[in-house]
Amino acid sequence: LQPPELTEQPPEQLVVFPSDDVVLKCTATGNPPIQYRWTREDQPFVPEDHPGVTVTPGTGTLVINASLAGRLQGRYRCFAANALGTALSLEARVIAENTPQWPKEKVMPVEVEEGDPVVLPCDPPKSAVPPKIYWLNS
Repeated sequence: LQPPELTEQPPEQLVVFPSDDVVLKCTATGNPPIQYRWTREDQPFVPEDHPGVTVTPGTGTLVINASLAGRLQGRYRCFAANALGTALSLEARVIAENTPQWPKEKVMPVEVEEGDPVVLPCDPPKSAVPPKIYWLNS
């Protein structure tokens, strides 16, 4: 006999874009077998009540179809239980982002003397995820 022990749990924050499914992992070991349940915003969340939301068989991993991510963003927590106890996952905050839109701008050529410093502006769109900026030349 063994009480539940989480082996996989969701990240504390998960940012998804319109083409991404939300995958909140939750897996535990224990004997007797584990029963899983989820809360969203501290309220019971029943995947079967939401078409497009599934639980991976044999685990508690929650999969939310990308088309529902915007409506179902929020705070989630997994509970893995058996007769010997309950293990709680970290609270996972799901944030659904829109596709980033760069503002239209006209880029003018910059002429400098060789060896002189130059500043090139870069203003990425706002996002919950810190940007990764790469510069390319032609």
